[in-house]
Amino acid sequence: MIDKSSIPDMERFMELPQHSKFIIMRLSKLGKTQVWLARECGCSAQHINNILVGRALPSLKLMCRICATLNMEVLVVFKEVFEDAGLSELEKFSGAK
Repeated sequence: MIDKSSIPDMERFMELPQHSKFIIMRLSKLGKTQVWLARECGCSAQHINNILVGRALPSLKLMCRICATLNMEVLVVFKEVFEDAGLSELEKFSGAK
């Protein structure tokens, strides 16, 4: 069951980037925090927060660390980031759908 107290109010949540929604929901499902994720990924909690609220984009290396830590697919979680960068063709080469 998802702890709704860890999810921002619905209106703000819906305005977040898609990758943020995936990550927040996964953290909630796992019962983990942004601080935990930052520690596991080797970055600051502030940087994770900036990524989740849309103030920053992670490097490709950090995208991979976040997804590996949360057991998620990079091309699924960060799909809109790749599309915005014109890299949606990566799916053809990665086998992701």
